[in-house]
Amino acid sequence: MKQERQFAKKLLETTYLYTDLRLLTGIFYVNGVKANVLFFEAKPAAKESWTKEVWI
Repeated sequence: MKQERQFAKKLLETTYLYTDLRLLTGIFYVNGVKANVLFFEAKPAAKESWTKEVWI
């Protein structure tokens, strides 16, 4: 789990995540399996977050 967190942190520091698309369960596998599609740009992340909250 530590390696995944390090990877995610490095990815968010070195790229710009502009969309996190949540898909319905069962789209890629079976019901109950959640999936997200992340869209990145190959440019450095902003120094400060543009949003202060996460909408769920």
